[in-house]
Amino acid sequence: MMNAGNLKIGTRMGLAALLFLSVYALCTWFGISGLRLVSVENSSIINDGYRGAAYSYEIIDIVNRNARSMRNTLIFDDPLSFEREKVGILKNNSENDDNCSRLKVSINSARGKDLLRIVLETRDLYGVSQNEFMELVASGRKAEAKELLLNKLSTDQRNYFDALRELIRYQTERVRVSGERAENVFQTTRAKLLGLAVLSVVLGIGVSAWLSFSIILPLRQAVKIAGTVASGDLSSRIEVKTRDETGLLLKSLKEMNDSLVRVVSEVRSGADTIATSTSQISAGNQDLSVRTAEQAASLEQTAASMTELTETVRQNAENARQANSLAVSACELAGTGRRDVDVMVETINQINADSARVAEITGMIEGIAFQTNILALNAAVEAARAGEQGRGFAVVAGEVRSLAQRASAAAKEIKDLIEVSTQKVSQGTRRAGEVSIAMDHIHQAVSRVSDVVAEISAASLEQTQGIEQVHQAIDQIDEVTQQNAALVEESAAAAQSMQEQAGKMKEEVMFFKLGVESGESQQFSVAQAAPI
Repeated sequence: MMNAGNLKIGTRMGLAALLFLSVYALCTWFGISGLRLVSVENSSIINDGYRGAAYSYEIIDIVNRNARSMRNTLIFDDPLSFEREKVGILKNNSENDDNCSRLKVSINSARGKDLLRIVLETRDLYGVSQNEFMELVASGRKAEAKELLLNKLSTDQRNYFDALRELIRYQTERVRVSGERAENVFQTTRAKLLGLAVLSVVLGIGVSAWLSFSIILPLRQAVKIAGTVASGDLSSRIEVKTRDETGLLLKSLKEMNDSLVRVVSEVRSGADTIATSTSQISAGNQDLSVRTAEQAASLEQTAASMTELTETVRQNAENARQANSLAVSACELAGTGRRDVDVMVETINQINADSARVAEITGMIEGIAFQTNILALNAAVEAARAGEQGRGFAVVAGEVRSLAQRASAAAKEIKDLIEVSTQKVSQGTRRAGEVSIAMDHIHQAVSRVSDVVAEISAASLEQTQGIEQVHQAIDQIDEVTQQNAALVEESAAAAQSMQEQAGKMKEEVMFFKLGVESGESQQFSVAQAAPI
């Protein structure tokens, strides 16, 4: 097995990401496969089963219309009526020819083609009987035509319908079977995706726990080791068992700890030697030297602090000036924004007024369309009264009425759209008003900020001038103190300073515990990550 502790953290993260991507790719593949199968079944339902049944129903409807037309030819005696019904029958036969052509294209199964062949055969027989009937009626032999209609033609039509209904039942069954197959594919795909989702959750928890154990635990140990070093305890023993980034970190901490132990031991020995040597130097001028040195050190620190304070106050004054400029610019921009919002509110109000005007015009158009519809209806009534001479005028009146109705419907739709637009414009006007009020508040707030920043800038300038005066006085005092310190420097300053530094060094070094004095030490080791 591979030890995860020897893998780089980036490699571990990459393996985890690869695992999740693999599960995601598998989910995607299952989903796409299921969708493809459902698409195939849906295509079969729409292009084969549904269309075949639809065309068959349309053929039955047209044949029924022809049956009524043939019955009418027996009832009507005038030649014009016969010709009108004959033209209608021929037109219906032409439509059925187109439907049969589309039916041939839409049916792909072997059983469907067999049923379609029977339909076409019965259709041909029905067509022969229909032609014979029309010839009898045209020649005036209506009694023979009636006998043919009630016997042979009715039988051929019934056989034609039976064949079509059998085809419809078969196509309907194909639609049902395809629907069931599509539902089965959906259920199977959903079960697979749910299973993969559960697997993803389980893998996510497991991988997260593994990464936490292999990365966070060593980092916690490293933080604990750094804490012991920071507290001055150098007696820890660090064991490194991994070769990843955390192992390299612990190795560096171990080397740092060993170096500190060595340096502190040497410094402690040197501090003891220096303290013993400097304690024997004469302390005749020690008090004066100590007071002068302390005074000089204090003045130097004060001068340095005043220099930093002067620079800080000067920088604050400059920042305040720049902030004042920015505040003024922001105030001007806020004013401009407020004016722009006012212009926008005025424009929206104008749009609202124009929308109301358009709504009035649309209402006028709708009224005109209604009047036109009434006039077209009256014209149609008059044309009907005129009989055959007013037929062309009736057609024109019908078209005018249709156009009037379409114009009225369009005007109503435009009116509805204008009402929706007017409501939205009203909402925009209200929101723009709220924005205008907010811009006024922003303008007032920015003006107040500009005033406060200007006051801060003036105060900072005054502070800068006062601090510079104090700094000059401290420089003069420091010069006098340095002259006094020079008088005792040769006799006591060097020895005393060395003695103090040695004592300080010794105290600082005693802060560290090396483990040699007490014989105690802490042991740190990081457990290896779980194997892969």
